Amino acid sequence: MSAAQPSYVTRALTEPEPPPAVRAGGAVAIGSRLLNRPFNAALTAVAAVLVVLVLWPLARFLFVDAIWHGASRVDCLSETVGHAVGACWPFIKAKFPQLMYGFYPEGERWRVN
Repeated sequence: MSAAQPSYVTRALTEPEPPPAVRAGGAVAIGSRLLNRPFNAALTAVAAVLVVLVLWPLARFLFVDAIWHGASRVDCLSETVGHAVGACWPFIKAKFPQLMYGFYPEGERWRVN
């Protein structure tokens, strides 16, 4: 006696399907997915405005108005520099181990790593 063949197994080969349609680059993807309806276009515009409103101040803080060189906290004060101050990279460099490990003992940090 032979076992009954499952219903999902076919004995004949199926015809090959045509290849997928060729799409252009990212502009077509944006147009077909993000701008295809007025509501989607409005949501895309609102999201783009929010991204710009968040990224520009972040870039200004991290790079444009940042203090890159200094030896102490005084070098990062706006009174010392004479303009608005962003990130204080000398402070980040000095405190990086504490930011990463907290107050974990230095001799035992190999365990965390």
